[in-house]
Amino acid sequence: MGNKRILLSVLALVAAGFLLSSGGSSAGDNPAMSYMLIFQYADLPEGLGQQIALANGEMTADIKQIGVAVASSSDAKFIDKASRISGIRSVVLDPVVEWSQEPIVEEMTDSDPYLTFDPKFDLQWNLFKIHAGPGFDDLGVWTPGAWDLGARGKGARVFVLDGGINSQNLDISPNLNTSLCQSFVPGEGWDVSPGINNYHGTHVAGIIAAAKNDWGIMGVAPEAELVAVKVLSGRNSGTGLLSYLNQGIVYAADNGADVINMSLGGLLPSRSGWWVGDIHVTAKMVGEMLHATQRAITYAYQKGATLVAAAGNFAIDADHDQNAVIVPAQLAHVIAVSATDAWDGPWYLNNYGQSLVSFAAPGAWILSDINKNKFAYLDGTSQAAAHVSGVAALIIGQNGGFFNPAQVESVLKQSADDLGKPGNDDYYGMGRVNAYKAVLYSK
Repeated sequence: MGNKRILLSVLALVAAGFLLSSGGSSAGDNPAMSYMLIFQYADLPEGLGQQIALANGEMTADIKQIGVAVASSSDAKFIDKASRISGIRSVVLDPVVEWSQEPIVEEMTDSDPYLTFDPKFDLQWNLFKIHAGPGFDDLGVWTPGAWDLGARGKGARVFVLDGGINSQNLDISPNLNTSLCQSFVPGEGWDVSPGINNYHGTHVAGIIAAAKNDWGIMGVAPEAELVAVKVLSGRNSGTGLLSYLNQGIVYAADNGADVINMSLGGLLPSRSGWWVGDIHVTAKMVGEMLHATQRAITYAYQKGATLVAAAGNFAIDADHDQNAVIVPAQLAHVIAVSATDAWDGPWYLNNYGQSLVSFAAPGAWILSDINKNKFAYLDGTSQAAAHVSGVAALIIGQNGGFFNPAQVESVLKQSADDLGKPGNDDYYGMGRVNAYKAVLYSK
């Protein structure tokens, strides 16, 4: 079957306030909107649902571990009314996550000629580049990989927060823990099989931990456990609320996440703000939105999860842009990853800056799964982040599944291949990850 062109994008936070909630009704010309209620402490008061109802809203979710509740309301005065609830720190709009730029990629089926190892292994230049598998280096010298040291990621549990995963994919299903998979998008399940309307999460999961099974591709950590957590809707071109992401992070932390992969990211204007109808989203409100997500991230970090995120695909200089905050990559305790090409150059749409980028990894023209029997070459920092999550799984697996996130990041720093200018670099951070050295240094 011949190749055909398809589109995929990296995720972006959009400064919008349109409805994507699990409940609520319209009153006049006011559409229902979703809000986050952030309390002073990591707890929620009793009878909160009733108090929200008295404020003319409906509670749609609670994240009591971090002191955040989610509500839907069509009352233009809801923020003022809900702000009177005892113990409230702030009430803010719940911003929407939406698909963005769409680079062209190539799709292929499993009818393509079989190669060595798994059939498409020889097409995975990215695995050789980070020394996960053995291969020839840039000078033509045969070099070993992390797999030669016995590292496969066994014992590490990786949660993939995305648009869902295809459970029928033969590369992914052997490592997918379906009993833990969860969706926080109302009305949609985590399993995106059999269609390919939202295959971003499947592609990412394949890079992290596609199994060695003599069928398709191999992941960086081919024996790591995968868990799908759906935080983006496939029905709305990959949209969802920021609160879905917050819920997904907390859920992963509470269910034994060793690694949380967030191949998503985007921008919130921290200074300029914006208007949603009659509601002025001020810089202070943006700060509270960021605070809610930071609470979720810190909660997961303190429970032992290594959090990895895409640096983003907007070509933004994070060191000098005084307005845009890249979420979640720019928040504390998150390893932000930029993308490199096959020649070690930075991918042209990378967000960059020493204050943002932690590490680099292959992200241009990366082959991985997209549904039951198809593959695609995709570009982006989403793919780069998946490589780092895979290497983190190798490190954790080699230590019996017990290695805290500070230790993981330390090993990644010690073992990375320094590219660009010496030391911390705008495009490569502390360097491109090296799986072989990471496993050596983690013992």
